[in-house]
Amino acid sequence: MKVPVTGFYTKELRSGNSRTGFDVFSLNNNKHAPLARILPDQNYSHNQFIHKVGNYVVDLPSFENIALPSLSIQDNKSVMIIDEIGRMELFSKKFESRVKDVFKNQDVIILATIPNKGKPITLVETLKKLPTAVLIEVDFQNRDILLDKISTSIKNTYDKINKNL
Repeated sequence: MKVPVTGFYTKELRSGNSRTGFDVFSLNNNKHAPLARILPDQNYSHNQFIHKVGNYVVDLPSFENIALPSLSIQDNKSVMIIDEIGRMELFSKKFESRVKDVFKNQDVIILATIPNKGKPITLVETLKKLPTAVLIEVDFQNRDILLDKISTSIKNTYDKINKNL
């Protein structure tokens, strides 16, 4: 049985060996848009950018146009991908609110990525404490073998939810 999937993921952009930004991609409709870009040349004042993380400027309207519709629960028997719940994304209060709503729905399986470095983020710390949360740290050594483990876990949870409906 095929598991319905909704949500979004982010992908880094590179130019040669340098990361230049991130794009956000909807799993619902294949649309994508900029999430963040490296700050432009030094002729710009860093103070003119409202939303920034490190050297990156966050394009909040662009992110919201893709991410928010992607977080609509269309079918309670689905898997929602949220990549990621991090500092850049949480500049959006609408996104933060939508994530909280999604996590209240017990019939949706959520696969979310969170940062594991840096200053703790209140929402992330709250989500990690949920009784249904399963934390899996991805690192260089295990990243290639986790796909099967996560896929099997999601499929088993999906089957269990569907039997209870």
